[in-house]
Amino acid sequence: MNLLSYKLLETDFGNFAGFSYVYVPFNLVEALLWLACAAYVWLRALRGNNLAIEFVYSSPFVLFALTDFIEVFYLPVWLLLLKGLVLLSLLILRKNVIRLYAGAKL
Repeated sequence: MNLLSYKLLETDFGNFAGFSYVYVPFNLVEALLWLACAAYVWLRALRGNNLAIEFVYSSPFVLFALTDFIEVFYLPVWLLLLKGLVLLSLLILRKNVIRLYAGAKL
C-alpha cells in the first residue's frame, strides 16, 4: 500500500452520520477565513513599503485555504503533510514579517 495515497477519511461522509453537517461547513468557513487573512496581507502590502515579502507572506494563507477546500472532499496523508508544511512556512514568514514592523501589533 502506498502511504501517500492512503486515505484517512473516505469522501463518503454518509458513514459519519451527522458529522458531515459540521465538518464540511467548518472547513468551508475556515477556508474563507484564510482567504480573508490573505486579502488583509495583500491590502497591507499595497499600503506599505514591504510589497515583495508581504505578497510572499500571503501565499501560505491562500495555500491553506486551498487545502481546506480539498479537505471538504477527502483527506489523504499527503494533504496533511502539505498542511503541515504550509503552516511551518507561515510561521517562518510571520517571524520575518514581524521584524519589518517593529513595535506594531500584528
